[in-house]
Parts: sequence; structure tokens; C-alpha cells
Amino acid sequence: MIDKSIQMRNNETLQFRLNHSGEFFLHHWIKRLAVFTITITMICLGGVALSADPLNAPYIPRTVLFTPPPVMAIKISPDSQYLAYVKAEPSGVMNLYVCSRNQCNQSNALRQLTHFTTPEIYRFFWTDDSKNIVFLQDTNGSKSYQLYSVNMESGTLKNHTADFKNITAKIFKVSGHRVAVGINDRNPKYHDVFILDTSNDSLTKIFENDRFFRFTFDDNLNIVFKEEVHDDGSIDIYKDNAVYMHFSSEDAFHSRLLRLYNSTLYYVDSRNSNTTWLKSIDLTTGKETKLAHNPKSDINEIVFLDNHPLMYSTNWLTKEWRSLGSENFDLLQKTIGTNFEVTNQSKLFWIIRAYHPQKIGASFYLYDLETKQLTPLFIAKTEAQLAKVTPFEFKTRDGLILTAYITLPNGMNSFDSIKKPVPLIVFPHGGPFQARDSLIYNPYAQWLASRGYAVLNVNFRLSSGLGKNLVNAGNGEWGRKALFDLIDGVTWCIDKGITTTTKVGIMGGSYGGYATLAGLSFTPEEFAVGVSIVGPSSLITVMQKVPTYWDFPNYPLSDSELLFTKGAFIKSMGGSPDTPEGQQFLASRSPLNFANQIERPLLLIQGDNDPIVTKEESQQIFDQLKQSKKKVRLLSFSDEGHQFRRYANIDVYLAYAEKWLHDVLGGRFEPVDPTLMKESSVTIQESYPPTGGTMKLSSSAFKNADHIPRQYTCDGANINPPLDIADIPAGTKSLVLILEDPDVPRYIREDQMWDHWIVFNIPPNTTRIDEGTEPLGQHGLGTGNNLKYYGPCPPDAEHRYFFKLYALDSLLTITEKSTKKQVEAAMKGHILAHTELMGIYGRG
Repeated sequence: MIDKSIQMRNNETLQFRLNHSGEFFLHHWIKRLAVFTITITMICLGGVALSADPLNAPYIPRTVLFTPPPVMAIKISPDSQYLAYVKAEPSGVMNLYVCSRNQCNQSNALRQLTHFTTPEIYRFFWTDDSKNIVFLQDTNGSKSYQLYSVNMESGTLKNHTADFKNITAKIFKVSGHRVAVGINDRNPKYHDVFILDTSNDSLTKIFENDRFFRFTFDDNLNIVFKEEVHDDGSIDIYKDNAVYMHFSSEDAFHSRLLRLYNSTLYYVDSRNSNTTWLKSIDLTTGKETKLAHNPKSDINEIVFLDNHPLMYSTNWLTKEWRSLGSENFDLLQKTIGTNFEVTNQSKLFWIIRAYHPQKIGASFYLYDLETKQLTPLFIAKTEAQLAKVTPFEFKTRDGLILTAYITLPNGMNSFDSIKKPVPLIVFPHGGPFQARDSLIYNPYAQWLASRGYAVLNVNFRLSSGLGKNLVNAGNGEWGRKALFDLIDGVTWCIDKGITTTTKVGIMGGSYGGYATLAGLSFTPEEFAVGVSIVGPSSLITVMQKVPTYWDFPNYPLSDSELLFTKGAFIKSMGGSPDTPEGQQFLASRSPLNFANQIERPLLLIQGDNDPIVTKEESQQIFDQLKQSKKKVRLLSFSDEGHQFRRYANIDVYLAYAEKWLHDVLGGRFEPVDPTLMKESSVTIQESYPPTGGTMKLSSSAFKNADHIPRQYTCDGANINPPLDIADIPAGTKSLVLILEDPDVPRYIREDQMWDHWIVFNIPPNTTRIDEGTEPLGQHGLGTGNNLKYYGPCPPDAEHRYFFKLYALDSLLTITEKSTKKQVEAAMKGHILAHTELMGIYGRG
């Protein structure tokens, strides 16, 4: 197992911010969760035997990591007198609450304004008169946002778009008691502009739109700039019906208008630069002023005060803030660190949201601009058992320097603590552009680390925030160099002794789901298992259905947004679905067309209402793999979209993913909660062979994931244990039995695999193999040139030993002394079911 993989490796605050979890992905609220009281459950449900005993480290239940936080967002009213909270129930349902600023810490101070029973509130804003809150609410994850307002005093709730059908409402800007909003009822591709007057609930159309995807307004809600995106991804910005500014397709990913104040326009611009500049331009004189720049990474967030930029952040490996004036924010950073955002502000106060990679969730503070006092509003607790996250850089095979983050399994605090390689999960972010990974709390990484895995997050080419050259280097490289970047990151981990070539899985959502499918289909020897969440399987069909443009908040309930366009994806993918040449190229990068090369187990997870990556993407590759009798499972959820919101659904798919990874890589798993399973909307589709099948393999000498008695090893009698076989499927013509050890030290075997016992063409009526008795059939050649059973004999530490049983629809026409690779090749297309029994044995 050293050929293909080794050869491959050699060969009012406004924030312009990147989504760290990655959009064109579900970046749901769980990216910043709050902590609840934790009962650490010491569970070991089978899995790898790892150095530093990560499987014996504290086991963190999914409810601790993924249950929605009680406080998801806080905003201060413009008059500084009130705080509006968005709170969530454990189920994920969100509602609005309000309290007087000086009384919020008192019991019963919060007054509930809305009483929704389904997720989710999408964005919310105070009106400038501090009397109303306007917000959007989603419908079953479909991005069919309805526009609501609620009066702060009376609690009167009104749906202003109840009479519109199949729309996605937008909130553009608030001024006084008036709100500029977008409604796409007339033309689903584009939003007409309306003015909502909350003083009388009137909704008046001011601009009929069949062309523009984004607008900039002045303080009187007059449209000043209109933006048009072209098929190549470039953007023209119009003022007074003439092109005022142009961003090429290479710059449109990174450049955008930020804020208009009187005659001054603020914007970020990557033209004539690799990384973005913060600039201003006087609309009267045309004078442009450069305000800030970092040659290594893009400007991330900008905080404004009195309509002037005050400070900004950048992020290469870690986040840094810089002041644009004499104001010094060192005390603020010393108190809460640099991982914070100013999410909302009045003239007197800021609302600050802070987070830490080893704190579950976000903390919220009230910052007094005059006294510089920082008052906690909600504090995320430190979870002592969270795994350590280490940032690093590495060089790709073609010389790019990439940033990445490695999360070691719980119980391992440094690379020196790794005495024996551990399983690794590569977790590529979504997006892929306008997204990146950062040194923040990542519930997925912590969840997997708690199960015994190391987790690798790579800012591969296509990732944003690190300069446009990195993004543009990935244009046309989906399934090629962008995938190889992930593999090169794995090579770095192997060289550090973290993992081995046979213990690597891949999991991700949206683009990360595509990367999973690409990894299993284009580089089938690189990854042992895959989990794809809302991943596109065909770049043609996904692009034929995506909207002209769509957006996501930078983070849950953020005022700022990440906007994606179809033209940008055409540029990124490297071809248009509307031309023969483009279709040919996209077909060459579509995993669906190479599904016959997928040999490793694949779990698909899909929201039925996803308008970006529709259910067809998961269904079509599932159908093809099922027809080929490949190991694949599809979980689909009828009330979810691109971003999963209901906790029951999230917990169920995570539980299935845990078990899926466990069956291949051996990490721990927490069974699905039966109550949540009943609450979930999941539908499960299986293929041949199902995980474990209905066929069963057991032993009266030891249980699954238990220790193998000494007499069945090289230290004892070296005889096979008794094995019992049940529920062999109808139509079985022969059985195959293989015993293998995947934990061999690399200095002994490069592939770290030792085959102890290979028997094929076993009669299909065999239901028991007695202790010390070879079954009828033909014997394959083990790694030690043995033709019969050779028991566990680990040279260094505790190893896992897998007894694998396959039911076939035919006899194998290969000869005695065939190797395991030859047996496995002969089995392809003939497996009706398979199951396995894992035992552990170590010396000392």
C-alpha cells in the first residue's frame, strides 16, 4: 500500500470579514457555542489504541459541543437604553428578548418579544428611533426569508411579506424609522427595492430591479451605487447610470464597497495589489486616499466610529488588530485577546463578541467608549478538556506557502506526546472563497479530537483572506491542485509522526463536501473513508441550479454578509455550464463522473431544501454507487437546507458520522440518542454492502473492541479463536475471512498493515469456525508468507486486530497463495454484505 499514495505525494459597526467556517457551507450557529454544565462521561466504545491514551481522555458528549447557546447575539439600541438578545432553546428555535441596559443582569429582566416555534432568526436590526426591531426569519432552511418587525414596547409582531409567495427578503439599510429592503417576488433572480416605514407599516417600492445584485444607500435611503455581476465574475459599479468603478473577476472576490458617509466612500480594494487596501474616495473631487494595508494578509474587519474607520484586523496565522488613529486599544486586547469582533454599537457603547479556541462558544461584552470599561454580558466558560489547536505553515508540492491548523486528540498537548500515529481527519472548509480556517473555537475539530482523531484544517488555494494570488491560484483547480494541497498537508502530518497513510479520513461541508467526494474519486488511495455534507457531486448540475447570487452572514446573526455570485463560481471552477467547452471541463472535475473509482466507504448528508447544493447532488452519486454495490449511505433531512439549524438533526447526522468513521478508523463513537432520532426528520438510504450488514461475526472468546486472550496470539498457543457467523444473506455463494493489523510501526511496514489470516471460497453454509480449526476453503498468503492463521504479535504496543468477513455472490477464480490485494481485487462487484470483529492485544 505504498505505491499510488506515495507517488502522489512526491509528484454601527461595519465588518468586512471572512467566514471562518466557510460559506457555500453550513456555518450554523455552532461555530460559537456557549457552555453548559458538563458531566464528563468516561466512555470507551471501542477504537484505536493510541499513545497518551486519547481514548481514555475525557469524553465530551455532543450535547456539550453542539447544543445551541442560550445567547446567540446581543445588540444595543441606538439610544443606548436597551439591549436586544437573540436566545435559543436547546432545539435550535430562536426568539427575540429585550431588557433595559442597566437591568439585564437581574433575574427576570429579559422580556420575550417573539414566540416562534421553528428556527431561525437570520438577521436583526434596531430602527434608529429605538422603537422597533426588524428581522428576517427562515422557513425550513430554504432561505425563504420573511421580513418581520416587532415593537419594543407593545410587543406587536408583524410579517410584512406575508402576502408575498416564494420570496427571499433582504434588509439593506436602516435610517430613522425607515428601512430599505429587497423583495424578489417579481423576478426571483433580483430584488426590487422597497422602503418599509415602521411608523405606519407601509411598504413602498422605490426601484424595480432586473439587473443589479447589490446596492449602496445614503443616509436618506437613496440608492447611490448599484452593482452588476457579469458571467465571468467581474463587477461593474454604477453611479448615476454610468460605470463608476470596475472590479475584474480576479479582484471581485476581494474588493467591495463598505460605507458611504456624506461625499466619502470607504471600500476595500485588491486592484494592483495581492492583498486588500482600505481606501476612501471623495465623490466630489475624485481624490483617493489609501488608509491601511498588510502585505501578507487581507484586511479582515473594519470598525467605524462616527462614520470614520477607527481600527482594522488582519489574519495570517492569528488575528491582529491595528488602530488607524491615536486611539489605543491595547487594554481591550489585554483583557479579551485579539479574537473579537465589534458586532454592534451606539454612540456611547460597543457590543463585543469574543471567542477562544479552547472555550465553547462566544462571550459578549458591553464596552463603554468613554470610561473604557468592559462589562460582561454573557461569558463562555473554559472547558479544560478541549484539545489543543496548533497553527503552522507548510509548503505545497508546487511551492506555495499555506497556513493550517492541527488539533491533536484529547490528552495530547504537543507533538512530542505522540508516541504512536493516530487516525487523522482532514476537514476542508466550505466556500471555498470568502472562507478560511482560523485559530478559533471549532466544534467539529473538538468533537473529532474527543473521539481520538487528529484534525487537519488547511487554508488551501481558493481560501480567502490571504491574498488574491492564493484564491486565483485555485481557479480551475477544483479536484486537482486544491485537492493536492490537502494531501500535502497530510504528508506534513505523516512526516511529523502524527498519522500514517492508512489512517486518513476526509470530511467537510459544501465545498468541503465536494473535496471529500473529489478525494475519494480522484485520489482513491489517499483517504480511507469520507463524509460529505451538502457536497456537489457534479459541477454541471450544481451550477445549472444555483441562483444568480446569494448571501450568508459572516457569522450567525452578523450585520455583514458574504455574497456569492454564479459568475464568481464559474471563474473559480474554471468553466461555464452554458457552453460545450465549459461543460466538458466541469465534467472532468465532477466526482459523479468518476464514481466508479470510489472504493472507500462514503457517508452523504443532505438538506432536502438546500437551494444552493440541491438534494440531486447527493442523490445522484448515491444512486450510482448503490448500483455498483459500493459502501455508501445517504442521510437526508426534510426540514433543513444548506445550513442545518435543528439540533435533533445535527446530533443525528453527527452520531452517524461518528459510527461511520469508527468502523474504518477505529475512533470512539457516541450512539445516537433515541429521543433525538424520533425528533429528527432524517430519511436513511442504504446500499450494498451496508455497514456491518445484517450478517454478524462474533466470538465466544472476546467481545468486539475487547482484548484478545493470550492463547490466540504468538505469545500463547497461536491458534485461531472460535468464530460464529450469523445472518448470511440469501444468494451467497462463498465467504471470505481476513485478519489484519493496521497498526504496524512504519519502520517495519510502510503501509503499516500486516495480514495475519486470509481464507477465501469458504462454503456459504459455514456458521462456525471452531477454536484452532482452519475453515474449509482456499488460503491466501499472509504478510509473513503464512498460509494459515498467525495470531496477534505486536512488536511495540497495543494493536487493533480486525477479523473481516465478506459474503460474495460467486466463487473467486484465483489461486491458492493469492495475496490480500489480489483477493480484494477479485471481490470487487461481488460483495453482498460484510461485517467485522475487532479485538485488541498488547504486550506488557
